[in-house]
Amino acid sequence: GRFLVLAADPKALGTTANWWEQTAGARVLVSDQLPDAEGAIRRWLRQLRTGVVVVRPDRYVLGIGNSLDSLTEEARRWLQAGVPAP
Repeated sequence: GRFLVLAADPKALGTTANWWEQTAGARVLVSDQLPDAEGAIRRWLRQLRTGVVVVRPDRYVLGIGNSLDSLTEEARRWLQAGVPAP
């Protein structure tokens, strides 16, 4: 499995999306890139009141935030140290 970074819009990806793709091997997507005819994904992001969600390979949510940059600071330390993220 791999991480999934899902953003409500491209601005929420900030400057760290490349790190997630290149270093963490994540799939980075904006919600509009997913087949979602009923709008469930966009509704989910609105309900969470967040701009971005990072989902671990085991499908648990690693974190949510308004910007991927803020989530990346802490996650990068865990991942580079080989420590399982909570």
